[in-house]
Amino acid sequence: MMKKVLALVLAMVMSLALLAGCGGGSKSGSVYWLNFKPESDEVLQKVAALYKEKKGVDVKVVTAASGTYGQTMNSEMDKSAPPRSLS
Repeated sequence: MMKKVLALVLAMVMSLALLAGCGGGSKSGSVYWLNFKPESDEVLQKVAALYKEKKGVDVKVVTAASGTYGQTMNSEMDKSAPPRSLS
């Protein structure tokens, strides 16, 4: 279990590093992470805060309850200011 959480956290850190590296010299914007593993929420929130502290990029982690990823994603996309894609 701990190995899975660590792997997930490392994957997130690498993803965020890649996103920050693509921005050139000026870092602006934010990262939206829809998490489907409720048991990882606490760790992901800490990683998001650490990333904000180190890189200055806001990271919003939204965690779906177990088995409700699709419903949570649809709900987030229906908001007046939904997350948007980088493309």
